[in-house]
Amino acid sequence: MVSETLLASAVFSLLSGGVFAFVGYSVQRRVKNPDVRLPGAAFTVWWYMLAAATVIGGVHVGVAAFGQASLDSMLLSTQLGLVLFCVALWGLLYHLLYIYTGRAGLWLPLAVGYGLYYVMLLYFVIASQPTGLKTDAWSVQLEYAAQLEGPFIGILIALLLVPQILGAFAYFFLYFRTDDRTARYRISLVSWSIILWFGIPLVSLPLGVSQTDWWQIASRFIGLGAAFAILAAYRPPMWVRTRFQIAAV
Repeated sequence: MVSETLLASAVFSLLSGGVFAFVGYSVQRRVKNPDVRLPGAAFTVWWYMLAAATVIGGVHVGVAAFGQASLDSMLLSTQLGLVLFCVALWGLLYHLLYIYTGRAGLWLPLAVGYGLYYVMLLYFVIASQPTGLKTDAWSVQLEYAAQLEGPFIGILIALLLVPQILGAFAYFFLYFRTDDRTARYRISLVSWSIILWFGIPLVSLPLGVSQTDWWQIASRFIGLGAAFAILAAYRPPMWVRTRFQIAAV
């Protein structure tokens, strides 16, 4: 029997992955300044790696919708997804911090930091002793014999969300350092899209709504909405260009 909600979740993930890849392609084509080649490439890395991780997750959920998922395939997709997501987070944070500080050399310590973060995530999976799969209406997850709890989980969540939020706030502060309309428009859209994208899930955790149907739907649209907003930051709609005198990057 096919799970309709899992299948819908898989389709939405595949569509979202396509949108993320398109945003990355659009940003890559528009940021041509050779002086910021690495930071610009890091931002496209964020979108491409996020797209790949989203598609991999969507494919696995789609397989689970037909009752064909296995523990081995889930472990493989989890490990690959963790690698891609850590690289994606590195690209986003490096891009934001470079814009704020102008320090191109930050890529190395951030790469080391996210390498360690990947090790922490992998340790969580191994130490929790995965024994099977747990499927609910909207997702399929690993089921653990002895899932780690306590401060370690809080640290993992904080390292996932907080650096990106702080980096986005630092980026937003540049709004007050320029009078250029286009720069202000782009800074506002990009920074607040990222703040809301990462901040809303952080706020939702203590509310205990993560397993509700409405949150499962809303959380997917939050990420998709943020992607479209950032795309509009680099490719402003014609009516925005005309009304607010904004130029495309």
